[in-house]
Amino acid sequence: MDGDTLYVIDDHAVLAIPSLCGLESLPHVLDELTDLVRAGKLCFPDQIVRDCAKWATGETIHTWIKAVSGHRQLKKLPSRWQEEVLGLCEDLCDYDDDNEQSPVLVAAMALMISRDAPDVSISVVTEDRSNLPTRMCLNDACQELGLVSMTARDFLSETKASRHLN
Repeated sequence: MDGDTLYVIDDHAVLAIPSLCGLESLPHVLDELTDLVRAGKLCFPDQIVRDCAKWATGETIHTWIKAVSGHRQLKKLPSRWQEEVLGLCEDLCDYDDDNEQSPVLVAAMALMISRDAPDVSISVVTEDRSNLPTRMCLNDACQELGLVSMTARDFLSETKASRHLN
């Protein structure tokens, strides 16, 4: 893993992690990812914890994301960054669906970091890769915003967790 890369992960990617490594390896993978969160190399907006609760309450991945959320070095996301993302990629938001806030928040966090720390390489980790009838996918928005995006598998491949991939 590049020491200067910071990863911003979305709910789709978090929820994909167990299927990429299998249940036996999941605790080891989550330990590796916890180290990244503590080191400030992996972050996510608060909404990701809430979204994971909707889809995986009681599952190991939800318990993990709740537990590590307090260890994030970056927690605050000023609303001006969301406004900037929506000014550049208005179609990223489905204004009729409260459950579709995460892509905007993840993109806003990545954009904020890229502007505040131009020497740091930012990668958005997302499985949101197909446009929906109601909104643009996060992967396409990243391209429009000049941000790098990658799949959860590619992300794990760049970390120590790679030895646990299926």
